[in-house]
Amino acid sequence: MRARRDGVDLDPADARELWAHFSHWMDEHPGDLAGFASALGVKSVRPALDPRGPVLVVSTTEAQAAYANARSLETPKKREKGSAPKSAPTGKSQGARPASPAKGRGSKQPE
Repeated sequence: MRARRDGVDLDPADARELWAHFSHWMDEHPGDLAGFASALGVKSVRPALDPRGPVLVVSTTEAQAAYANARSLETPKKREKGSAPKSAPTGKSQGARPASPAKGRGSKQPE
């Protein structure tokens, strides 16, 4: 388990201790990141992800954000201008719409 305070990685033993304290706090106070930050004497705490896995981010300057899913610490790659985002196929046909029946040519219903 890793942790970072103001951009500096904590040593592994301190990081494990911080994560244990964080886990206990969140069990007792679900979603209360601001309360945990206050208990630590810092402005904010949030879980995040980087290429090596989860990291607890502690800051003495960054404002506390609302509890949310862990975000990546990597900067998102920019798309080239004019390129559309990739999307999953919808399974719908991309062909032409079927022609509608001509007016007045409907089939007669039996009486």
